Amino acid sequence: ISPSNVVDNHWKRTYTGIRMANVFLNNIDDVYIKEQYESDREIWIGEAKALRAFFYFELAKRWGGVPIIGDTVYTEHDKVNLPRSSYEDVCQYILRELDEAYDKVYDKDDLLAFEKGTIDKGIVKALKSRVLLYRASPLNNPDNKLIYWEEAAAAAKEVIDSGLYRLNSSYKNIFVNFANPEIIFLKQSALSDNLEWQNSPVGYNFDNKYAQGNTSPSQNLVDAYWTINGLSIYEDPTYDPQNPYENRDERLKASVFYNGSRWLGRDVETFEGGLDKPNLFNRSQTQTGYYLRKFLGNYEESSRFQAKAHGFILIRYAEILLNYAEALNEVDLDTNRSEIEQVIFDIRKRAGILSGSNNRYGLAANLSQDEMRKIIHNERRLEFAFEEQRFWDLRRWKEAENYLNQPIKGVEIEKKVDGTFTYTYKEVMESTFDARRMYLYPIPLDEYYTNNQLVQNPNWQY
Repeated sequence: ISPSNVVDNHWKRTYTGIRMANVFLNNIDDVYIKEQYESDREIWIGEAKALRAFFYFELAKRWGGVPIIGDTVYTEHDKVNLPRSSYEDVCQYILRELDEAYDKVYDKDDLLAFEKGTIDKGIVKALKSRVLLYRASPLNNPDNKLIYWEEAAAAAKEVIDSGLYRLNSSYKNIFVNFANPEIIFLKQSALSDNLEWQNSPVGYNFDNKYAQGNTSPSQNLVDAYWTINGLSIYEDPTYDPQNPYENRDERLKASVFYNGSRWLGRDVETFEGGLDKPNLFNRSQTQTGYYLRKFLGNYEESSRFQAKAHGFILIRYAEILLNYAEALNEVDLDTNRSEIEQVIFDIRKRAGILSGSNNRYGLAANLSQDEMRKIIHNERRLEFAFEEQRFWDLRRWKEAENYLNQPIKGVEIEKKVDGTFTYTYKEVMESTFDARRMYLYPIPLDEYYTNNQLVQNPNWQY
């Protein structure tokens, strides 16, 4: 990564979205609308403002402060030399836009089923929760102003108190049945089986097509899942590293294909020489001993895939709950302990973790603030695995240097004559995170050439 090679470069794409919103907002008042639909004009203005705010947030979480262009629509003849606004100014702009949008957009209950994904008041409130949580986090709040955490907690509480959402009873089905009460903001997609073909273990094939197994989850992630007792694998004496997937948090089974997972009528074979790790020079295969299960349909006992919806959930209610718990913990754990613990209990109960004789789902009593913080951080890691949260969480917490400088780990599995397996854990590749500069992206070189008012992020040289 460098200014001339920005991975995940959303600068141009996101400003294109902002421009499209500005074109709409600059011209909607001149559009003729039949009288019976005139009230829709204000609703559309609110939707455009909310989307524009969302685009600015996507910029700010990557680069920090960015230029704010307001409602201006530039032409090809304009010389655009705009300085970067501060991160705080960008946040304040986003929050104002969301407040204005809230007064205009639909109530959630006024939308029809096929309109899922349309901006409504619940989405606006949820976006505000995310924006305020990021602003309160160590990366953007180095002085740890408690008022920022209090505002983040209050924003999450507004969504909770609205009563519009609740946790879906099945974690796995959140991502395959979009008519569920947990979804807040959804990006819909056409019917397809592409995701199944791209991510299923490589030993599955029919209709002259082979699964590609493109995603290899790490052993680091697998080890982070709780046991069914709500303890880490390092704390639970019942955990057996030679039978590692028994009695684990159900989110592991719903998110990762491991040796013995059920798929298309047979067990997944990621042992050496197995159907899904054949070690053939002309076949791609898992690099870690695992494949991605999350987001795929329920094909455990099916004979083939079917075209189905694979929308991407941008925000769901579990995030709001964990936003609330995180912010309350930073404000004052002792005052807010019961509310924080209830969030953990609810999340773990849905994950199939046993309540235990004390009904605490493995959560120790009287944790310190730092201990509770680690619990909440790990719950986010497990709950939102592969949902594009962890990458940003580690940065906003200023913890990326502690995790992303660790080797990526995997497992090598040997099948013995008696049908049992031996698991050997190993390092697969190195991972590097440069804390001097990698908490923020470099501003792309071509943007600097077209706007010489831009100041590069620290320690990224043009």
